[in-house]
Formats: sequence, structure tokens, C-alpha cells
Amino acid sequence: MNLITFSQVWLERLADNKKDGWANQYNGENGKSRSKLGQDILTGFAFTGMIVAMCIHFRDYLPIPSVQQAIYPYLMNGSVLLTYLTIYQSLYMLYQIWTVRNPIQA
Repeated sequence: MNLITFSQVWLERLADNKKDGWANQYNGENGKSRSKLGQDILTGFAFTGMIVAMCIHFRDYLPIPSVQQAIYPYLMNGSVLLTYLTIYQSLYMLYQIWTVRNPIQA
């Protein structure tokens, strides 16, 4: 999340057209802004549909044993990496919950 915010700030700073943040805030509070949630959902559906279409198109190519042997190490390493990232993220989440619940001392 910090990386996304950092990149958005720098892209906005380097852009030719400057945006008025206070006007955006005012329009958002008055309901004059448009949400891009519908576009994001449609993009997600299109991307998912594209992946499904590719899987259907290449369904005769994927079960070949040589392709499975070539893909297998990447799938195994990816699942191990995903497991470690899940454990790390869970522990970090618990740490953040613990630090928020700690009494604040001045």
C-alpha cells in the first residue's frame, strides 16, 4: 500500500496537468465525484475472462508431460513462497493489532 501511495504521489508531481486536491476533496464530500469501482470490476471480469479463454484455447497443449515437467518446479517454488508470505503477513498483522491495543504512554 505504501508503494502504491508513493508512486501515485510522484506520478502526480511529475505530471504535466496539475490537480487541485482541495477541489477533489470538496467534490467528493458533496457527492459530485464519480467512483471508478464499476470500471475496476469490469476490468477484473475482462482479465478473468481472458485467462479462462486462454486456458480453454490451450487445453490440448497443457496436459503434455513435457510441459507439466517444465512448469512443475515453478509451481512448487511459488506455493512455498506463497506459504512463507502468508505466514509473514499474518504475523505482521498480529503485531500491528498488538501495538494498536497497547496502552499509549506519553
